[in-house]
Amino acid sequence: MTNEQQSELWHYYNRFYKSRVKAYSHKINKALKAQVRQYIDARDKGKSDAASLMAVTFEPMLTALKPLYRDASITYGAKTIAHIRKQKARMPIGFNELMIQLVTRYFEVELLNDVNDITQTTRDQIQEVLTRAYPLGWSYDEIVSELVSDVFTAARARLIARTETCTASNAGAMMAAKTTGLKYDKVWIAARDNRTRRIPRDAHDHLHMDGVTIPYEDLFQVNGIHGVEQMLQPGDRKHGADAGNICNCRCTVGMIPVRVNGRLVTV
Repeated sequence: MTNEQQSELWHYYNRFYKSRVKAYSHKINKALKAQVRQYIDARDKGKSDAASLMAVTFEPMLTALKPLYRDASITYGAKTIAHIRKQKARMPIGFNELMIQLVTRYFEVELLNDVNDITQTTRDQIQEVLTRAYPLGWSYDEIVSELVSDVFTAARARLIARTETCTASNAGAMMAAKTTGLKYDKVWIAARDNRTRRIPRDAHDHLHMDGVTIPYEDLFQVNGIHGVEQMLQPGDRKHGADAGNICNCRCTVGMIPVRVNGRLVTV
């Protein structure tokens, strides 16, 4: 994949990314507010803070993120297939059906893990408000007012939308390539602007990942807080990457069909 092709793919991805963040931020904000309401409703029924925090469930966030994952992974997966087509690789039969099966399997494990983590963070943030409020003598009504304010949820909703769009889209690209039955290398394509995280101003370095090409099954070696971290693609959290390598990431992954003597290689 040439530098020009990588740049073309990233600019498409950036437009796609922004459109999904805009479309889903409001829905995610509503889900966060629904989780906050679960806590408030439990407190209104006389439950303790600890019991009320445990009343916060993952269902509102799962309802908000399922459509994002299905939309982002399948739509961006289709773009990946179109980009592969430009490289004159053959296309899979029944692509949409195969993608739906793969994405559904992803929902069963990875998305559930994601929403559980997000839900625990919601509980932790409510606890932070309580920890700050009680020594200051806030009334219950003042605590509720803080929790239901847009200040408490809106910025986080945008962060979640950006992060999960990256995760879902790039997972979709990987799934889409898998449907073709071909062997691939993959290339990390960093964001094409001055905001890309980099050393020395950041412990994480996606700028110097730009253009790094490895076999499909291998893991990218990415700088993180605790040294080198492993990632299957941008947005991958399954292999222990810290939040600084995942949150707000705008990188994408490109697929390069492997050829031997000019012929495509199958898996």
